Amino acid sequence: MAAEKNPTEEPKSDKRKTNKDDLFFMQCAECAAPFILRILSTIKDVAVIVHSPAGCAASFADFNRRYRIGLKKRGLPVQNARLISTNLNETDVICGIDGKLEEAIDETLKRFNPRAIFIAASCGSGVTGYEIQQVIEQLKGRHTIPLATVVCEVYGPKKWGSGFQARKHGLFTKIVKPAHRKSEFYNVIDFSGDETTKKLLSETGVKWNFISCYEDYECLESMAQAKATFRITSDRFSIYLANYLEQEFGVSNIEVTMPCGCQATDLCLRKIGKAVGREEVFEKIISRQRELYEPELAKLRRELKGLRALPLVMGDLNENSVISMLKELGLQVCAGKEGYASTQISQGYQLIQPVHMLKPDVIIVQHYSVTSWAAKLGQPTFWMEEDHLFFGYRGMVRFGQKLADVVANPHFLRRLAQHVELPYTDWWMNREMLQEVKNHE
Repeated sequence: MAAEKNPTEEPKSDKRKTNKDDLFFMQCAECAAPFILRILSTIKDVAVIVHSPAGCAASFADFNRRYRIGLKKRGLPVQNARLISTNLNETDVICGIDGKLEEAIDETLKRFNPRAIFIAASCGSGVTGYEIQQVIEQLKGRHTIPLATVVCEVYGPKKWGSGFQARKHGLFTKIVKPAHRKSEFYNVIDFSGDETTKKLLSETGVKWNFISCYEDYECLESMAQAKATFRITSDRFSIYLANYLEQEFGVSNIEVTMPCGCQATDLCLRKIGKAVGREEVFEKIISRQRELYEPELAKLRRELKGLRALPLVMGDLNENSVISMLKELGLQVCAGKEGYASTQISQGYQLIQPVHMLKPDVIIVQHYSVTSWAAKLGQPTFWMEEDHLFFGYRGMVRFGQKLADVVANPHFLRRLAQHVELPYTDWWMNREMLQEVKNHE
């Protein structure tokens, strides 16, 4: 018989400690899969099948838009991205999904005739317990091209951050050709979609294998034959790929500074130049680029000097890069009582408070939804939709010009703020919730 509860007895306290920085709910979030699928869909002669319900294919429109724009910018024939969804439904999940995958593979070959197909798992296909690899094995006799699986484990942050168990994941096992001897070229992993680094490196006389968006399929096949790998971008897929090449094929992984801002670009080029033994050539390129863009940068420094900026971007590397660029242009980075305001913000309820308390002249964000909240507070906001546009020396000029445009006329936003009633109370708005982040000096 259960013991009766004493109504006068105080409830036991919850021993779990609550950290003020813990997130108890999310106002906006996104799936990790589109990051890798968007990159794979830009490789030439490659098709991507997403083994999922139709909802997971909602990003196809964005993938296709970016792909077509990228082709047009490079003067290449504009065409649609090679994307297929298996369009799973409730009946498929219960009765079996292998048939739809076979049908999707046959349709992909018929429609696109690719040199390789990446088949991406999803939550919908993952919960069924059916193995994608088992279907691929059954189709070996019918198809000769590589069918590579992008399993759910690859989407996880810890697995993305290393190439550990990459052979088990099988993402590139059937794509990469084993190297019997090292060739006289270097890999450059840069999935930013920007051509800045490629153009600079192409002037050095060194042979490069650019593993990036809009490159030929051969860039993936031959990457195990390189002497070393230079990783330019800091996204998780770039890290995963560089570590995979080092662990499976012994290709040295040389991490370089992401070229955001003049100082960072100098460091990036100098490290590459030292590694390949062409330091003098790289120094000449740096001097030439500095001389070319310094007049424009000097003008921007005069316009922006003394302005207070609040960068709200995601990821330590992006955070460091943006803060460094702001300081190069003479802006002050807003700080609270505990140091710099937290830049790890993509939630509206988090954003409101530091903006209200710090009142910066301009806010830099990556998540588009945050811009509307900043507008309600009357704050000029710079949305870094395509952060790769700010790579290199020319990118630094673009960054400064964009900032100057944003802060030039704040009157509309200030008038807008006078007619907006926020849903947050004074209690919330005046709480000290700024968190200290690493010193970026």
